[in-house]
Amino acid sequence: MKEGYTMAREDSGGRGANWLTRRGGARALRPVAVLLDPPRHVDRRRLVGAARQLVASLRDGTVSETAYDTAIVARLAATRDPRRSAFPAATEWLRRHQHADGSWGGRIETGHDRLVSTLAALVRLAELPDAWAHPAIQDGAAYIWRHARDWQGAPHETVAFELLVPQLLAAARQRGLPLPYESFAPVLALRDEKLRKIPAGYLYVAYSGGRPMNRARRCAVQKREK
Repeated sequence: MKEGYTMAREDSGGRGANWLTRRGGARALRPVAVLLDPPRHVDRRRLVGAARQLVASLRDGTVSETAYDTAIVARLAATRDPRRSAFPAATEWLRRHQHADGSWGGRIETGHDRLVSTLAALVRLAELPDAWAHPAIQDGAAYIWRHARDWQGAPHETVAFELLVPQLLAAARQRGLPLPYESFAPVLALRDEKLRKIPAGYLYVAYSGGRPMNRARRCAVQKREK
């Protein structure tokens, strides 16, 4: 239950409704939002009033930054000059937020997050001529060599890890990054296993650069190791 709120039960015509109400004050039981099992017929004016009060009670907040998303955004080219980044601040963020162990990722270290975030950052940094990028790449690559298998047996995982990592590895290989590619063979196998389960008529996009997957490539992926 949200702090400062409590539940109130209202009976109307034999039907019950659960309301989220603010504690304290003369209007403590004024409804803020309908929860759980509302009655079949709700007073529209009360519902609108509750919605307005709920919106008014919201406070400004922040959204936590993520290294993976920032690295992807940093790779977007400017429309007028493709040689320049559309969002240079994203690259600067990567420069300032590399962890002491060479990785990028959340403040709480988890294998999946640190690996996918670090790979994404390395791919971006490999495109830069900046002097600071080279030692940052060295430190990041060293982290990957030490922790390439941390995702195995981890209690938590990031969404689409087995789809994103092969794409990032392909991009890293194209840029000549010295990474332990063979150590990620189980991730690629997991990717292929999941793709084979998708009916041929439903798989339209490859997870290698986002380019359309032609029928021959799609069938090859689905038949691999069958």
